[in-house]
Amino acid sequence: MGEEFGEREFKWLDYQDPETAEEIEDLLRALRRKKGFGLFFVQCNPAKGEWLIKTIRERFPRKRLVEIKLNRQSETLYWELLERYQGEGLDVACITGVEQALYSYEDTKRLAGWSSQEIYNYSWKGVPPLLSHLNRQRETIKANLPIVLIFFVPSFVIDYFIQRAPDFFDWRSGFFKFVENSDKLKSACEELVGKDYEEYRTLTSDERMEKILEIKDKILQLDSSDWEQKSNLLREQGRLFESDGDSSQALDCYDRALIVDYNNYKAWNSKSSLLYNLERYEEMIESCDRFLKIKPDYVDSWNIRGLALHNLRRYEEAIESYDRALDIQPEDVYGWTLRGIALENLERYEEALASYKHALQIQPDYDCAWVNRGDVLHKLERNEEALASYERALEIKPDFYYAWSNRGRLLYKLERNEEALASYERALEIKPDFYYAWSNRGDALRNLERYEEALTSYERTLELQPDYQHALIKRGGVFCILKQYEEAFNSFDRALELQPNYHIGWTVRGRLLYKLKQYEEALTSFDRALELQPNYHIGWICRGYSLLKMGQQQKAFENLQQALDINGDKAEFLYYKACFSAILGKSDRALDFLEQSIQLDPANKENAKKDSDFDALRDNPKFKAIVESRK
Repeated sequence: MGEEFGEREFKWLDYQDPETAEEIEDLLRALRRKKGFGLFFVQCNPAKGEWLIKTIRERFPRKRLVEIKLNRQSETLYWELLERYQGEGLDVACITGVEQALYSYEDTKRLAGWSSQEIYNYSWKGVPPLLSHLNRQRETIKANLPIVLIFFVPSFVIDYFIQRAPDFFDWRSGFFKFVENSDKLKSACEELVGKDYEEYRTLTSDERMEKILEIKDKILQLDSSDWEQKSNLLREQGRLFESDGDSSQALDCYDRALIVDYNNYKAWNSKSSLLYNLERYEEMIESCDRFLKIKPDYVDSWNIRGLALHNLRRYEEAIESYDRALDIQPEDVYGWTLRGIALENLERYEEALASYKHALQIQPDYDCAWVNRGDVLHKLERNEEALASYERALEIKPDFYYAWSNRGRLLYKLERNEEALASYERALEIKPDFYYAWSNRGDALRNLERYEEALTSYERTLELQPDYQHALIKRGGVFCILKQYEEAFNSFDRALELQPNYHIGWTVRGRLLYKLKQYEEALTSFDRALELQPNYHIGWICRGYSLLKMGQQQKAFENLQQALDINGDKAEFLYYKACFSAILGKSDRALDFLEQSIQLDPANKENAKKDSDFDALRDNPKFKAIVESRK
């Protein structure tokens, strides 16, 4: 290659790090002795690589040395080497940045459908473009470039050469390994762990992969005695994968971390949190239990365990978990609030209120507790207190869209539809994609008889949440009011496709068929509803209507009796007996039953005024007297 390296060039070399002196001496001796083409691999970190290149350049100043820095776009090397060799001449080419050319390859494989497991384990399905190029051009490089070629690479890149470019790697003249001393390695490892997760989420995919592979490089340098550090690094890799949305690879890293160090409670916690986010609650609880055996005083883990149990509807166990958290940290307002929600789901409303009260005694401005308190008061029909609770939450946090929505729901129940509508619209100003508020807004508009606007609201709901059954059913109801029956059927059938076991959906569908005088088909729908929910008393009443129209009068009244047996509402029973009698043209019986019903429940007076079943009796003096009486 022109002239040999001289013996004197490496005498009195400043090794910088005495622990690597022998390896440096071996490298320089190999360079001195090599004639013609030579291929060397030096495993080191980038900083060490730069120092080695500088040292070689300084100690062998007569050699024409060039450094070629590859980047993420690099897919070839031979042509650049040949151009430099023919143009300016060179004896030694130091190649850095090979790892950069692999970062984008990792991303490319993801986009090509390669699994994260295949990526992580260096699958043989393909070769990075740069390594493929070196494999193909190895003989051409050797024939046309009588130079020394030195690759300065981190340890994981050596894995790539061995597994993806073995023919090129086998031509090596030497392989030198520079591992950081234990103190520096320990310090470097500590720098890589415990980073802010939100910071990870701001990284690009390439930046994230660069950090993942930097950690991998450190893992490969650790010996078996550094199991604790290795476990922490594997957990950190998992956090990086998780921040990129790669849950499978993240879980694999957490599991590897726990294989190395079963007592790594941070890895257990990370795994538990990810399983919770993936809604794999049973696995999450198992993971959490293992974590809590190691660190039983970790409040957050008891709370998230409770949330998983809550989502599995195991509310009693959830409360036990929250109680454990509160034993450790009695002033945890979050724990008291979660406990209240679980009690609310068990319909233990007074206990739930006590839990929210405790939270608010600790933190009076805790808006979530005020909203949840309002929800319980709403269920207890303590409506004014509930409204005041929502108002308090909104004083604390005026842009709390959930509070505006729940306030609207209460006002809707109180038939204060204009106010309810204003509340929903305020929620949607804050969060325009809140599909639940769009649907409820449609309900308020329907009650205000603004049907076209209601349909628009339901349509917007379904744009945001195409499978939301409530909106499909309510939209179908509005189509019925507008006599757009085909659209109504499509809406109901779509709801039942999504949830064939939705008994209310079958009932509403049957009522539409009844309105269209398709009584047998309506009966089939009602029968399906009652198969699913035999104690659904409305279903028995609707079934009775169809039987009545089919001429089966005795069975129709038997269905009403079945509804009474389930519901126990004598006033309702008498009201529908009046309806059936009116349909059959038995005016006197109808009026007697109606009068008895109104005596038990005066609200049925207003119902009768609007009920089409009584259309034939509108001009009957007794009917007028019954419904217009002030008693």
